[in-house]
Amino acid sequence: MVMEVLPKGPVMDMSKPDGVSPLGEGRACTYFRQVLQALCYLHDRRIVHRDMKPSSLLLVNDEVVKITDFGVSHRFDPDETQFVLHNTQGTPAFMAPECLRPSATSVGFDARLVDVWALGATLYCFLFGKTPFSGTSAYEIYNVILKQSIDFSDDHLRRPLSQEAMDVLKCMLNKDEAMRCTTEQLYTHPWTQRFGTDPLEAFDAPHLMRESGDVTSTELVRSSSPTHASSQAFLASSSSNGRQPQQQRQQARQSERR
Repeated sequence: MVMEVLPKGPVMDMSKPDGVSPLGEGRACTYFRQVLQALCYLHDRRIVHRDMKPSSLLLVNDEVVKITDFGVSHRFDPDETQFVLHNTQGTPAFMAPECLRPSATSVGFDARLVDVWALGATLYCFLFGKTPFSGTSAYEIYNVILKQSIDFSDDHLRRPLSQEAMDVLKCMLNKDEAMRCTTEQLYTHPWTQRFGTDPLEAFDAPHLMRESGDVTSTELVRSSSPTHASSQAFLASSSSNGRQPQQQRQQARQSERR
């Protein structure tokens, strides 16, 4: 097997928190945009990652990041229209609250929104240099995720985060998944689009996807076009600006489920 060399290693290793520093909002946005594009592409291909975290994101160089670690990812069959799973996988500190509730095994949960949550927790690491939830054991971390609010104070940072960055974080890390923003809404959010100066391009299938019979060997391959980021992705027809009131976000979610 021949694999691409990603010499810069992971964006962050949260297993060694003492050596982690925030990236700064500009750098965090650069990486977030690429990962969001890749995640949209995966979801369009009916694949959910299920273990998004900073150490799953490897750097080609200081500007290009790629998603790795598809060991627990899942591919839905074409007739599975709801993207619902009933079993939990992933790293405890990045687990979505709906995966930890008793209803997870019976009712299930939308695996795409679980990916959104994990990406939000990853962005939190980028911006704050720490995980949004921590504990001495997996059980303690799960309890914190379910019961404690998230600390969004930025007093320890060199400069305060923009209101738009805070909005992205809070809409991704909404514990009510019905109110959580979707990848489509994130795609057109002002922060993602760098306040309108650098909007993400619509999806036009510029990527290859090499497979060897299962999802674990899936590899995203960078487009040869310099105008596309390393993992360009699906852009739905949603025209949301990403700063919707909660009622509008819920209506958008209900519309997508029909």
